[in-house]
Amino acid sequence: MGRKRKQIVKWIFFAGTLLAVLLAAEFALPDGIFGVYGPKQRLRRASLKRLVEEETSRYLAENGKAFRQFERKLPQAGEEEFLLAQKNVPGAAKEFSHAGWNLKLCCKMAKDALYKTDDAGKALAEKLKPGILVPCERGNARIRAELENFLLVLTENENRFHANLALCAGQSGRFGSRETARLRFLLECGKFARQAESDALDRFLVLFSAGLELLFLRSTVKMISSAFRHIVARLVLTGTTSGICAAADGPLPVGDIIGAVLGIGGGVWCAYDLYRISKTLPEEMEKTLANLVENYRRESRKYALETAKKALADHRQSAEKIVDELEIQP
Repeated sequence: MGRKRKQIVKWIFFAGTLLAVLLAAEFALPDGIFGVYGPKQRLRRASLKRLVEEETSRYLAENGKAFRQFERKLPQAGEEEFLLAQKNVPGAAKEFSHAGWNLKLCCKMAKDALYKTDDAGKALAEKLKPGILVPCERGNARIRAELENFLLVLTENENRFHANLALCAGQSGRFGSRETARLRFLLECGKFARQAESDALDRFLVLFSAGLELLFLRSTVKMISSAFRHIVARLVLTGTTSGICAAADGPLPVGDIIGAVLGIGGGVWCAYDLYRISKTLPEEMEKTLANLVENYRRESRKYALETAKKALADHRQSAEKIVDELEIQP
């Protein structure tokens, strides 16, 4: 019995010594002796994961702070310019109370119908641009500037986040070449696509800056076309193309409306319709333009906020993906 116990003790001592030697070798050698599944590599991965989680928390907190600042600034971005556009709406709408101006529009619309031109749209743009379109463009530019600043902050935060992780892993003696190489690979894969932010800004520019004139003209031309459709139809059917073009392209004194331009059978009726429309059109135009400015202001800010939220979510997802990937065996 005593001999058997001695053998057991001897084997336990031998196994313990062997285990101690193996563990010493495991932690003494750069990459251990058990490979990626050894305790040294496991401890390294766990330590690296904690480091990444801590840096990620700080990084996401910085992004959240930047987003809250953007949210606070957005409601006032471009507000002065949009208020100026609203202030100029009554003056622009008043232009449509002049029978001479309205008749010129009718002639331009008739010319457009005959020759597939866009004279009426260009004439409207000239009237709307100084007081309404330009202030709206400037207001949109202020909103876009706030969005660009926010996206720039996200980019700077992400670059600093990646640099901190690479620096900590590269200079720390806790991590071997395998872990640092893996982290660098994940950082490269986890970089947020800069093209996505660039595309978002391009879409913003097209929808709410380059498309501003088109947005306003579509609505105003539609309303004017509806109001003037009978007059334009008579001009197209019974007027002379030379007379229509002359009236559309040249000066038109109000006193010459019937004699010089509407030299057609229904001239008196056209003149009456024109007079009647000129009395009611300014009020309708004022409502339309005021709604267009307000909708443009609201939609510009809404789209900027949605773009910012998406960018924030994408950066979060990119950062969290690095943490998740570190849990997978290399």
